[in-house]
Amino acid sequence: MALASNCGRAVGRAFLALHRRLLPSDPRIGWIPYLWLFWLIGFFAKWWFVPLEPVELTLALLTLPAFLALYFNGFWHAGRRVFVNIAGILLIALVWTPFNPNAMGFFIYGSGLVGRADRPPRAYAWLVGVVLLIAIQWLAFDLPNFVLLFGGALSLLIGAVAVHTDELDRREAALKLSQAEVRRLAAVAERERIREGAGLAGMRQRVEQAGGAMTIETARGVTLTVRIPAEPRRPTSGLPVSREAVA
Repeated sequence: MALASNCGRAVGRAFLALHRRLLPSDPRIGWIPYLWLFWLIGFFAKWWFVPLEPVELTLALLTLPAFLALYFNGFWHAGRRVFVNIAGILLIALVWTPFNPNAMGFFIYGSGLVGRADRPPRAYAWLVGVVLLIAIQWLAFDLPNFVLLFGGALSLLIGAVAVHTDELDRREAALKLSQAEVRRLAAVAERERIREGAGLAGMRQRVEQAGGAMTIETARGVTLTVRIPAEPRRPTSGLPVSREAVA
């Protein structure tokens, strides 16, 4: 029992370490990329019904790690850099689909990363381009209709959802950044107010004995004129006293 528990903890730690290498520590990404890997079932489903040739097996084993590297690496970047990952995944789809129509799933993976590469409305235009690419290949190689119907529709649908979600994430991140900037500016303003208050107190102490007015220009460029009455003199007896008289 203890051995099984230790093995379970070791496997858990190993999986967590692998997870940290595959995906960034971003709660907005979470574990969702692992769920999308179920589309790979379609890629291998053909060989449940058709004998697998050694050449196909070799190419499939070479394709899988290349795809996984492109796929997971796409979540570490944002902007036009992700187009490199998208292009690599779409190339895999273009090469495999004529021989294995179920490889249309790679088009879906490429569409799912478009939202990280560009923003609406250009991102939606890129998705339309992916669908046109599927249609061209469907016509050129006389592929089954489900390649166009399911491959095109799912690429457009899942890609559009990903674009919308990524755009919401960007806006949320921008809102949090603006709120942090407002708090920072408020703290700076409070420090300036305290510093100006301390400066006014010091200047008042220097002029209050003589009386008069002091003019202060604050850090915000506001000029203040403060009139301070002279400190009243102490009353005396009114009788002149000389040193000789004291002597």
